[in-house]
Amino acid sequence: PILRRYTANDSSLEALGELLRQNPNGLLIERDELASLLSHLSREENAGARGFFLTGADGMSEYTFDRIGRGLNLQVPAVCLSVLGTTQPGRIATYLRQALVGADGDDGLMQRFGLLVWPDHASEWRNVDRWPDSAARDRAFVAFDELEALTADEVGAETDGDLSFVRFTPDALECFTEWRTRLELKVRSGDLHPALESHFSKYRKTIPALALILHLADRGRGAVTHAATSKAIRWAEYLESHAHRAYGAMRAGEVDAARKVLERIRRGDLADGFRARDITQRDWSGLTEKSAVASALAILVDHGWLAETRTDAGVPGRPTAAYRVHPKALGNR
Repeated sequence: PILRRYTANDSSLEALGELLRQNPNGLLIERDELASLLSHLSREENAGARGFFLTGADGMSEYTFDRIGRGLNLQVPAVCLSVLGTTQPGRIATYLRQALVGADGDDGLMQRFGLLVWPDHASEWRNVDRWPDSAARDRAFVAFDELEALTADEVGAETDGDLSFVRFTPDALECFTEWRTRLELKVRSGDLHPALESHFSKYRKTIPALALILHLADRGRGAVTHAATSKAIRWAEYLESHAHRAYGAMRAGEVDAARKVLERIRRGDLADGFRARDITQRDWSGLTEKSAVASALAILVDHGWLAETRTDAGVPGRPTAAYRVHPKALGNR
């Protein structure tokens, strides 16, 4: 018999595909240190695995493996992957920054972490020594078991070919439509950074999915109720605030890098007409990543501390950016 799997931790692309063939309801990829998975997927040789994770986000797209060593027509009817993990805020900074500056990581992978939560560190600390809430844990386990055993017929779902679905109740649909109208106006306003626009646009799927899960977890059947939908929308407001904090923290890191570049100019470490590589090649703290330096220089240009020019000092016919320093950037030097 095939073992029913719910989670996987460290699988190759081919092994993960085979697990999904055996477990068509999908898998949860659980990593204690999420940054290690992101680092693995960012390598050029793992571009196929990164694309597989991108495909698995919607849970509906099929995928076929054709490998000489393993055989042809190894089809996964619907690639369905969830990812759960934690990481240090500083570790995730690299990947969020890539999404902000449009680098190689700007393929929407980070924006698919719809339940992203930024850590809160209270200024006060209080020791809490008590038993975990066993009753709440047991209720959660019962919900997991019931959800795993559900069938489309038991839920009262409609079918269209291989697809089963439920609708909103009329009042839930009205509630969702009002929320989505506000969302669509927000992502089209031009007031958000493109990375945040992309992140919030994924809520079109995230919030209905949460509403359905909440509906079924409360043993609801048939159309998704107004109560479950309003809960999901309140969750969206919470998630939105954390997304602003996460992407905003990355922007704050760029500002800090800009301050460091300015300090190097004032120390005389960077001469007038310097280039970005004059910074990245020196291994200065906080100024080793090309994307971080590019963002810092862009900020200084935007605020008039630097002026960007083009020079042929490098390879002929391939001008590179050089930066002229405004006198005010020199301070009292």
